[in-house]
Parts: sequence; structure tokens; C-alpha cells
Amino acid sequence: MDWEFDILYAIQSIRTPFLDKLMAFLSTIGNAGALWIVIGVVLCVSKKIPPWRHADAFGRAFELYSG
Repeated sequence: MDWEFDILYAIQSIRTPFLDKLMAFLSTIGNAGALWIVIGVVLCVSKKIPPWRHADAFGRAFELYSG
């Protein structure tokens, strides 16, 4: 189990001002569910994604907002 802590400490030691701001931004949009909405819109615009996947993406976004 010590190797798990070694991995955790190695990840935590990677700190730069850019990554700190990036992760804070990603956490903020993830908490609001906006990240899933953006992913859903990207999937709808993309021609490579099958149509049935669009409903799945929007369903997940609605589920996050409806509680």
C-alpha cells in the first residue's frame, strides 16, 4: 500500500501556477455541470458521433441540473 501513497505524493508534487489555475477552472465548471453541457454540444456538432449519443449526452446534463 505504500506504493499508492508514493503515486499520490508524486502527483501532488506537480505544481505550477498554470496547472493550479487550470484545475481550479475545471473544478468550477465541473461542479456546475457546465462541463457536461459543453461536451454534449461538442458531440452534437461533431459528425463522427452516432445520433443516439446526442440524447445520452443531453440526458446526463439534464440529470445533473434536475438533481
